[in-house]
Amino acid sequence: MKRTLITGAALFLALALCACAGGGNPDTTPIPDTTSQTPGVSAATETQPPTENVSGEESPENVKITFITQEYYEGGDIVEIPYFEYDGAKNDVIDGINRLFNQGLQMRYEEFDANRSSYETWEIRTYPFTDERYVQVVITSILYSVYPDFQWSGTVESVNYDKWDNKWILFSDLGIEEDSIIAEVSRLYVLTNEGAVIEDDGVKITGFLLRSQDGQSGNFTEILLEIATASGDRIHISFCSYCPETGEFYMFDPSAVMPFGHNDMDRMDPPLYYDLFEAQTGGEPLANGVIYTGSLLESDHGDNMSTYEAASGLYYRVLHEDYEYSEENTVYIMCVDVMEIDGAECYLFEVSGPIFGNMAYAVNYDYDSQNIYEVSGGRSNLIGSILDLGSAKAFE
Repeated sequence: MKRTLITGAALFLALALCACAGGGNPDTTPIPDTTSQTPGVSAATETQPPTENVSGEESPENVKITFITQEYYEGGDIVEIPYFEYDGAKNDVIDGINRLFNQGLQMRYEEFDANRSSYETWEIRTYPFTDERYVQVVITSILYSVYPDFQWSGTVESVNYDKWDNKWILFSDLGIEEDSIIAEVSRLYVLTNEGAVIEDDGVKITGFLLRSQDGQSGNFTEILLEIATASGDRIHISFCSYCPETGEFYMFDPSAVMPFGHNDMDRMDPPLYYDLFEAQTGGEPLANGVIYTGSLLESDHGDNMSTYEAASGLYYRVLHEDYEYSEENTVYIMCVDVMEIDGAECYLFEVSGPIFGNMAYAVNYDYDSQNIYEVSGGRSNLIGSILDLGSAKAFE
């Protein structure tokens, strides 16, 4: 069960048009060819800033993620453009990163905003990750247009900084063979449309995350990729994540609110969109103090478990006896994606609340399995099966 990127985006844009195009004459500004224009981070500067520690330059102190622009428009753009702040003497490496943001994404968004059409929406969402060694951001940049036809283009990219070595880390620094990763991802990717093929050079590495596990920084590498497939005269772009240390592979939708594990991301003040969405979402009670806030998936579950059944089973099988929930200590469960574990597709749930922070779980939605996994740091650990308590249908 895989989501179609265009389905979710088209629904969002239908709502956006109702909000921003009410009344007046239609905007006649020409719509750019978004199929050939990718508003990403890497195209932001023509010259590559230094990535190595500059001779004699000390590592900066108190490096943290802030934002040049953080704005949200009802029914319209989401703009989260980051900036790396630091204390101490001038640092050419971090200043180079900030030029990438300021002279790249920021200037491109300002140009877009000054010449926008009412039929266009740009979502720039940032997902920050900070640990004792690394300061990293993943940025999803998706440009939508709906006139005369629905189109979208976008990127999922990363900027990764090593505080210890004062180094802007590139993928080539990781010692991972790019061709082998592309070959493995091409093998794992399942073509869902009849007659579809992966384009020549259609698998591209666009970013990565150095993930921590058990308090140790950089144990796992989560590689972010873009896959272009052709079906007839139509090109479809998909995004995926692959961890070479564990072999885990899953697809994600960059238009979703949270394509990455919420429990590992920084909690910002003021909050970023993923936290705003969580705070504003209502939901359906599973028990006192346990709220199922819904699913970001667009596809129908067919003959498999529904996301509600899986969330119910997760609560009764794993969360039920561990904590005392109440209105003051409410836990929220949301289905944010689909991922593959041991060859089987699973719902990916984010579980959050004041008792234990944020955690990620996956539930195999096959009624014959119903396995539950804890997901953290690029690894999945089998906990057990909902079948140990009987069919998940009993929890409806």
